[in-house]
Amino acid sequence: MTKRIVSFAIVVILVISTLSIRVYAFDADEHDSYLEQVLFGTCDFKDSQTESIKEKIQMLEYASYLAVDQCGSKGADELKFLKKQKVKNLPQLEEFALTDIFFGNHRNYTHRGWNYVYTIQKGEKHDKANWQVRKKLLCSTVNKVFDFGLGNELFGKVCGQCNSFSALIYYVHILGDHIASDSYKVNDLTIPLAREHAYEDNPDVFWEIKTYCEILFSSQKNSATYSSFMQELDNMAIQARSLVAVRGGINEANFEQYHDYSKGLMDLLIDYVPLLLENENFFKAEFYFM
Repeated sequence: MTKRIVSFAIVVILVISTLSIRVYAFDADEHDSYLEQVLFGTCDFKDSQTESIKEKIQMLEYASYLAVDQCGSKGADELKFLKKQKVKNLPQLEEFALTDIFFGNHRNYTHRGWNYVYTIQKGEKHDKANWQVRKKLLCSTVNKVFDFGLGNELFGKVCGQCNSFSALIYYVHILGDHIASDSYKVNDLTIPLAREHAYEDNPDVFWEIKTYCEILFSSQKNSATYSSFMQELDNMAIQARSLVAVRGGINEANFEQYHDYSKGLMDLLIDYVPLLLENENFFKAEFYFM
């Protein structure tokens, strides 16, 4: 009888965990749709393109999945595809696979920020996902698609634009998870959308997106499009951070308003990033043929 009760309890816990994941996470298709909208302004850009361009977009989407969401034994097919496309310096799946945790817990090891440093805490290795290996996988794929030059990735160094484009892909995924969230209660250690006081060593999503877009589009800082983008980004960040700063922080009463800022930020990226990318040589060369 006791064994039956224990077994039943385990099943209930697993079912509850699975249900909570379903309401809090997007699947790969939804993440891919957001990425394509941010890069091209539409979710169906890929449909009308050549096989070569479709493969390049697929490479970016697979690399995003492997870096941010790979869990368990999944990911072998996506990694095989990247190898077939001759992406350099790819790891073996065993080097970064998260195999000993529930799917919903993977965010604690991959969603804490592009430059978050995982350490050993209370005697436990906290970098179970081998985050540096995952970051390198994404950067190597981005470099394969856009070819930032012979010097990129030399001696382990990644150029500013390659790193920033990779970080942008990362934060589009993180932002998608914020949009998918349906509760003000924090269930994991994902980098927050907004902090009361965000700065370099304690960033939020707004801070990071601005930081990497400043690098990615540095040649366009005097353009009207860039200026408008940054102004709207700053204004939205101020509003979201002000909401976090109210007494009690984000709660049931103000969560919907806070949640709307995650949607608003994604819409802002979809409105401006494609326009800015159209003026970047590395991007035009691969997708718009200068």
